[in-house]
Amino acid sequence: MLGWVNYFKHTNASEAFVRLQDFINNRFRRYLTHRRKGRGCGWKSYPNSKLYTMGMLYIGSGMIKYPERVVQGL
Repeated sequence: MLGWVNYFKHTNASEAFVRLQDFINNRFRRYLTHRRKGRGCGWKSYPNSKLYTMGMLYIGSGMIKYPERVVQGL
């Protein structure tokens, strides 16, 4: 996760993190559906609210804090 933060540090990363969260949710939802030998993508069986109560991490749950640069010299 720290790699993503550093990569998008100088731009507005909210859209990238939303797309990443959607990708993670869809993959996990499809895995759970496949594990139960179900069909489809599992939207009805596993909505986002159920995934989060099951323990799925939400990327936007906290503030991203950048470490302060220490200026030495001068």
